[in-house]
Parts: sequence; structure tokens; C-alpha cells
Amino acid sequence: FDPIRLAELQVRAFENALITAMANYPAPLYNGWSSGYDVDGQLLNTTNDQAGIVMITFNITRTREYRMMTIFGDAFRRPQRYEQLLQLEKLSDFKATNFYRRNRLF
Repeated sequence: FDPIRLAELQVRAFENALITAMANYPAPLYNGWSSGYDVDGQLLNTTNDQAGIVMITFNITRTREYRMMTIFGDAFRRPQRYEQLLQLEKLSDFKATNFYRRNRLF
């Protein structure tokens, strides 16, 4: 059981305002926990660590309404504010150096 991976799937649903689903083989090969999350990060269904098929049901109208109201997802993007992030020149704070202080990672 890997709670970090499940939390990651839940957070992706919440921060991107979309429905997420993941299928995984059960133990002993893998750890199971096939799951689905709604747009607000709520668990829709899971297999836990058992073998089985799980269905998730979601309301597409509710999903669309939620996406129009949330600050996450695409509703309130302001790409004009990202101009500095799109510059090709590196800011000095983000220049990676390796052990030998060379300006590269490896």
C-alpha cells in the first residue's frame, strides 16, 4: 500500500478539477488500490488491496459546473502573468551546479 501515490492521484483531481482513475494489479504482484476521484478530490470508489473490478459513477453536469466555479483547473488562468516564466534565459537562482561547481547537473 502506497498512500503517497493515492494522495497524488487525489490531489491531481482536485488541483486540475478533473476526474482521475487508476488501475493497479493486486498483491502479491503489486499493491492494488485501484481508485477513482471526483473533481473535488472526493474518493468515488476503490478496490482497496483486494482483487476485483470497481466502477465509478460521476455526474458530468456537476463536473462542468464545478470547473466553472473553482479557482483550480483552467477557469482563472492568467497566461499574460507568466511572461517572465517563459523567458529562455535562466535566472541566477535556478542555475544548477554540480559538486565541482560546474553549471550543469552532471
